[in-house]
Amino acid sequence: ADILATFNSNLNGSDGCLQGAGWYYGYDGNPPGNDIDFVTVVMHELGHGLGFQTFVTLSDGSLIMGLPDMYMVHLNRAGATPGDYPDMSNAQRLSASTSDPNLRWTGPTVTLTHPTIPTTAGLNGQYVRVHAPNPQQPGSSVSHFARAVTPNEVMEPVYTGPDHDPSLAISLMSDIGWTVDPACLPSAPVAFEMVNATPVDEGIEIRWNLSADEPIAGFNLYRQREDQTFEILVNVEGPIDQIRRSYTDAGVEPGATYRYSVAVIMPDGTERRSPSIKASVGEYVTHLDQNRPNPFNPSTQIGYRIADDQRVRVAIYDVSGALVRMLVDASQPAGAYTVTWSGANDEGLPVSSGVYFYRLEAGKLTQTRRMVLLK
Repeated sequence: ADILATFNSNLNGSDGCLQGAGWYYGYDGNPPGNDIDFVTVVMHELGHGLGFQTFVTLSDGSLIMGLPDMYMVHLNRAGATPGDYPDMSNAQRLSASTSDPNLRWTGPTVTLTHPTIPTTAGLNGQYVRVHAPNPQQPGSSVSHFARAVTPNEVMEPVYTGPDHDPSLAISLMSDIGWTVDPACLPSAPVAFEMVNATPVDEGIEIRWNLSADEPIAGFNLYRQREDQTFEILVNVEGPIDQIRRSYTDAGVEPGATYRYSVAVIMPDGTERRSPSIKASVGEYVTHLDQNRPNPFNPSTQIGYRIADDQRVRVAIYDVSGALVRMLVDASQPAGAYTVTWSGANDEGLPVSSGVYFYRLEAGKLTQTRRMVLLK
């Protein structure tokens, strides 16, 4: 047999077993008194048998035969580095198993489905929380949704009453590799066909595509740094236009890893989120800083960073666009640099007071800033 399940026949009204509770074998989900609905419990155990469980050894965090199972690859601890279970050491997985409310399920189908229920509690960011109490509960920890999830789910660790709706358990089955009849999943007014994040010179570029059955009002983009437990709205200047399908986040920090989620804003103001995607930034992001001091006299410093080894040009121009001074024209390795301009042109002659522009050209990226020389 693929699944073997044994149920306690002593639940028959005896005072010595669960305060006299008995099994209720009806199909209508309406047990009398304090009897326990048998169908609900059977569904719960079948969920485990179909893969709603991890094979990580909870006592030490080790993997079964040294390999990740299909359940644990979707576990993430918010605020941890690394955050994903497969990337953690045994000790880090052991610690994550008692990290409530920060252990969460990042599978894309559950993440897309839970807003349609809607799930009103038991979330961490956009993700459904996983049972991770401290102290650990062997046989229960990690392999259930958190008890805080509201409405109650059949795959929570404690029987809370009759529940014949598999709900998010069906979505989780899809995440771990089962082929699920689409009719079993709730329909949504939008469906993301593609979401990806790619490091670029300016930061991280997020691209997406979707199909929508009704008009949309725009998009919001959310970001969570892997070593933090909170997320931020990236597009603080306002919603992204509904016709756009990309956005470049220039507010990232070198060496950091982020999770992004695109949210469709519906006409009524509600949001439908995409699955999250992860991207890491190199130690340096190509960027041109504002000169300091500004205004200046007699000299100022210009700082810049480049992400990769490449040809770099830093030049000064007047308001007419004429070249005043070429400060840098060379191949440079990735890193942070500072160059000084003393207010002289390429002939070494001092220039007059006024507004000047300085430009960084590094690979395909060009950035320009304004500065003022006062005498």
